[in-house]
Amino acid sequence: MRLFIAFDTSEELKKEVLKLKKTSSFEKISFIPISNLHVTIKFLGEVHNPEKIVETLEKISFKTFEITNSKLGFFPNKNFISVIWIGFEKCDELLELKTVIDNSIGEIFKEEYDYIPHLTLARVNWLSDEQKIKLKELSKKELFKETFKVSSFKLMKSTLTKDGHVYESIREFKAKGL
Repeated sequence: MRLFIAFDTSEELKKEVLKLKKTSSFEKISFIPISNLHVTIKFLGEVHNPEKIVETLEKISFKTFEITNSKLGFFPNKNFISVIWIGFEKCDELLELKTVIDNSIGEIFKEEYDYIPHLTLARVNWLSDEQKIKLKELSKKELFKETFKVSSFKLMKSTLTKDGHVYESIREFKAKGL
């Protein structure tokens, strides 16, 4: 099964994303369903024995922390846009949690890229030059700011269907302490 570790966004942030989605007029952009919005901490890929991962993640201790969204961003870059996302302001507690998770689950799941905490909004199939310019301009503007608490993370299963990705929580791990 295809697994990743993530945390949910706040309902307030989802409402703001929904407003942004309703006001955009881009064709050939596949917006992520609001119910699927999350921030990935670590992508694991194909895993055959999730029980060991669950046992390891249960031992992780972290405190609730706050995180604030920032501007729009693009993968792989602003000149070739295949993913539109909302980034987050630097959050030492999130980076510490990611480091603990990385160290806990061992070398099997090493990262192959720099970690950029983000909330994927949409996948792009095609953009006209005019739409690219519009998106680049939008990325220079201040978005709504939403600060929310992260008090748990989840081990998630991702299944690709003809209608897109379906996410299922395998286990939730709550913060310990204040």
